[in-house]
Amino acid sequence: MKSIEEWNKWVKVRWEFMRRNLEYREGYAKLQGMQPSDAHFQVLVKEMCDQFQTLRLINPYREFDELSQAEKMWLNPSSAEVRCFHPFEVFSNPGRTLLDKPGIGIEDIIDDKSMNLMFLRIDFSKIRSIKTLKRSIGTLVESRHEMYQKFDKDAVTKNTRMREQYERILQVGDMRMAGLTNDEIADKIFPQDTSPDSAKQKASNDFQRYKELVNGGYKNFIA
Repeated sequence: MKSIEEWNKWVKVRWEFMRRNLEYREGYAKLQGMQPSDAHFQVLVKEMCDQFQTLRLINPYREFDELSQAEKMWLNPSSAEVRCFHPFEVFSNPGRTLLDKPGIGIEDIIDDKSMNLMFLRIDFSKIRSIKTLKRSIGTLVESRHEMYQKFDKDAVTKNTRMREQYERILQVGDMRMAGLTNDEIADKIFPQDTSPDSAKQKASNDFQRYKELVNGGYKNFIA
């Protein structure tokens, strides 16, 4: 299973669409003319972080490979105020209900980003029945292992294809923004398509999707 490497590839795609958003670029440029001590500065920063779902504002003209790993992590918000982007899927957590049950002693359930690891924080002073705790942990581990196996076998392959599709959409969008026509793009991106009309339509569809992703669709990775 891929972990930080695959995660970075997804965050890169997310960033490439996000940094092309005109509002983001204009907002970032506006902040450059303000002083951090300005009361409106912090308000605008928070508004932009909420709007674009990021923990920090990064220069939109910086390439992804120029960012530190910490900066890449900022592009994957996990705060309560901002929806967390997961590089593969947003999984439901079958064990969260255990946190609301008194007497079990499980205080928190923490997953790492790769879904390889799960950590339980247990308060032994709150355990009423060791049998109940063991049974709860067993159920949780079985559920998570089943989810992990599905994720490991299906999600990586599926979402790798999706990421490659987004990369193509990004390429098509940039070509259109650079002034190329759908015909020219079709020749470059879909040379194997035997139908010129079909290739042209694919280029047109990709450009429409590009505009949707740049204008906020990147927030919804991956449903």
